[in-house]
Amino acid sequence: MNRIERAASRARVRRSGRGAVDIKTVDQALYRDDLGFNMTEADYKNYQEDETAYQSASAKSYGDLDTFNSQTAKAQGELDSAYSTLNKLSKSSRVTLDSEWGKINDGFETLRIVNGVDVEAVYKLPKEAINKLNTEGFNQEGSYTGHWMEDGIYNVDVNIDGEGYGKELHEAIGGAVTKMKADFYETNAEAVARANKESRSLISSKRGELNTVTNTLASQQADADDLLFSLTSSAEARDKERDYLKTEYTESKAHRQGLFALPRG
Repeated sequence: MNRIERAASRARVRRSGRGAVDIKTVDQALYRDDLGFNMTEADYKNYQEDETAYQSASAKSYGDLDTFNSQTAKAQGELDSAYSTLNKLSKSSRVTLDSEWGKINDGFETLRIVNGVDVEAVYKLPKEAINKLNTEGFNQEGSYTGHWMEDGIYNVDVNIDGEGYGKELHEAIGGAVTKMKADFYETNAEAVARANKESRSLISSKRGELNTVTNTLASQQADADDLLFSLTSSAEARDKERDYLKTEYTESKAHRQGLFALPRG
């Protein structure tokens, strides 16, 4: 009896001592087409359950990322628009005495000083002031002559009884306009300064709020980037593990086939 026969005999003795093994009851490692390597039924069932849970969780996470990215894009657009509006406001909201006087002056009526048909100067005065000059200052005996034109402009002539008194008229009207403007500046200087201070404070507050939103979005984006990296890394790790097991199985199978290959020659 040779060595192989003696080994087979010993194996038969061991099996006879513990009873025959029913191969149908053994959970054999079978080849799985979707994996490319062998796996027992119990392990394969666990794998399928894990894979279903993984794919479900992964799909939800990617769905959450899509929703977040959509919401973030919308929020970022609104934020950019708010910053743009705020920047325009910060440039245009500054109040100046000149600009305020300009608004007041735009509401005044036009008074022209003329010499016959020639216009010597143009001034802007409140309508009530011109009406008072018209009834109490002008059109009196020995005074200037003035009247409202069809185009809504008030004309006053420098000539009195054929003699020109333009210098005196220019000084009177020009002086009245200068004093009126100076009084406006003095009266409203404090209010304009206060308005500018309040405007700067409001803009600063709004900018702080927008910066807070910007920081929040940046933090949320960082969390989203971390989640995406985690999902990508997890998928890559699973793929690498499968590739490794598949390669290991392929190499092991090739090795076994090599052991049983028939010698040539």
